[in-house]
Amino acid sequence: MNRLLSVEAVFDGEKIKMPVISIHRPCKVIITFLEVPSQSEDEEIFDILLRSDPAFDFLKSEQEDIYTDDDLIERFE
Repeated sequence: MNRLLSVEAVFDGEKIKMPVISIHRPCKVIITFLEVPSQSEDEEIFDILLRSDPAFDFLKSEQEDIYTDDDLIERFE
């Protein structure tokens, strides 16, 4: 059975920054470069870190989400 894995990454102009994946055998890889990122490079890198670093797992829990928009002093858009 063939299995596919999609991983989001960021190319910073020199290197591809992506989360660590656990595949312990040779396999084919397709890399697609998108012209316009949907968000800033910093936001994309931060998103990759959030998904790949277990230190941020608490952010996935609604119980740990203790801040709301009402807590904002100033809103930037």
